[in-house]
Amino acid sequence: MKTKQKYLSNFSNPLVKFLIQWANVIAVVGSTCLILLATLFPFNFTPTNFSWQTIHSSFGAQSDLNDLVGNVLLFIPFGVSLLSLLIKHKIKLFWAICLTTLTSIGLSLSVEILQIFLPSRSSDYSDLITNSTGGLLGAIGYCLWNLAKFNSLLSRLLETLKPLLSRQKLAAALIIWVLFTGFVALTLQKATYFSNWATDFPLILGNEATGDRPWQGTISQLAIAPRAMDESEITEVFAKQGFLPSELLIANYALTGKDNYQDQTNQLPDLIWQGNQPQNQITTGVNVTSDSWLSTPTPATKLAQKLRQTSQFTISTIVTTANPQQVGPGRIITFSSDPFHRNFTLGQHYSYLIFRLRTPITGENGMYTGLSVRGIFKDNQPIHLILTYKHSFLRLYVNSPENLHILGLTPEITLFRYLFPLEGDNLHLTKFGLLLNKLLYYLLFFVPLGILTALIITLFPTRLSWTILLFMAGIVVPALLLELLIRAEYGLRIDNLSISIAIATITMLLVRNRLIVWLDSDNRYSKQGIRSNW
Repeated sequence: MKTKQKYLSNFSNPLVKFLIQWANVIAVVGSTCLILLATLFPFNFTPTNFSWQTIHSSFGAQSDLNDLVGNVLLFIPFGVSLLSLLIKHKIKLFWAICLTTLTSIGLSLSVEILQIFLPSRSSDYSDLITNSTGGLLGAIGYCLWNLAKFNSLLSRLLETLKPLLSRQKLAAALIIWVLFTGFVALTLQKATYFSNWATDFPLILGNEATGDRPWQGTISQLAIAPRAMDESEITEVFAKQGFLPSELLIANYALTGKDNYQDQTNQLPDLIWQGNQPQNQITTGVNVTSDSWLSTPTPATKLAQKLRQTSQFTISTIVTTANPQQVGPGRIITFSSDPFHRNFTLGQHYSYLIFRLRTPITGENGMYTGLSVRGIFKDNQPIHLILTYKHSFLRLYVNSPENLHILGLTPEITLFRYLFPLEGDNLHLTKFGLLLNKLLYYLLFFVPLGILTALIITLFPTRLSWTILLFMAGIVVPALLLELLIRAEYGLRIDNLSISIAIATITMLLVRNRLIVWLDSDNRYSKQGIRSNW
């Protein structure tokens, strides 16, 4: 009983009083800031002619499944925290749910309108619906959380776990979880190398070796380097119309004339016509069709060995599609043995450019995380493509260094694409598609951190300085270390750091608030003569 009184007496601590009184407000503000950061970053608003017609015409983008799920998840914390705040202010449950839903709609509408002024964002009516749904689901989740049966179950669970809830064991659990998080991040980081590349695949242009994934169009040049070129080198390549320095290359095919095509570095086999050799060829490249494509007659072993050694590459090619509506995806350039085993594949699916890359985390088919960029093949004009890969980051340049698309095979992206692969579904380069994977990753690792920190601070309260130190050690420092571990090559990302800290902090405040209510209720039972085990 003395221990119980110690818990409750510590609630008079000014900091604890402040947290109890303002926890719901902090959670609402924090979840709102998280939404604004995720949907409006980097806040580079540009002026435009503002009118109702402009707003209506701007709501035309289409969202994929990743976007829709990401929208729902993003607004759930807002719905939970806002309903909790309204209930605390004695607003009836029905009206509180209505206000939460309407506020979610208003916040979502504000975000969608503001995105009109952001060049890198797009607005959609489906986003408005899914955002509002997320707020409503959060409110429903709060109601379930506060059901009497759920509270009874939570009390029994805490009583059962009592022997494990010592200060030392909770601290050890927190440290073990932080180490486990770092181990997973490092493991996933190493799983983006080319260590599983096969050395017995041919290099093919215009189809698969099986002849059932044709692409129709023109390929004017193909050069491959075993390292990723930097920005200045990329700029020089575009200025020279696609010619890479020969001393850096592992493959270089000029693709002129109508006969077989020799690698000018003399390191890879010649490209030989497969199917029916075309009678009429243009002078600026090779024209591949459904029954005419190019392939090395033997495996491009040196290419696989060299790229597996460096886990880097630069691929430069100039292509022109004969049909912007091709499906498959049609294989433009593929380093594979059949449709299901590849080292890499560059293809077209309608207007999308598809690039699949084999790593231990993406699988032998490169399907678990593929690059997919909309709107590349819009017409029959030549397109100069340069792809580079280094340190888990795949970069696609289209016609200029400024037109850049990036896919980072970082742990937060690869983990859930590996655990929950959607066969045939590539990772589209949309803001919410990437945000969904990031949120799932941070939720998985930082919700437990928030719970453990809340248990330690609530069950074993101490001086203000120690409470602040525990918050820093349990939430801020692990978030900083994980971000540095993931972004070692490219620097700290403040937005990612903010998301991880926000998730852990909101979790800590919600769990702490729940524990305080439970402890206070349990203390009242004790005063009435009901035996307490605490």
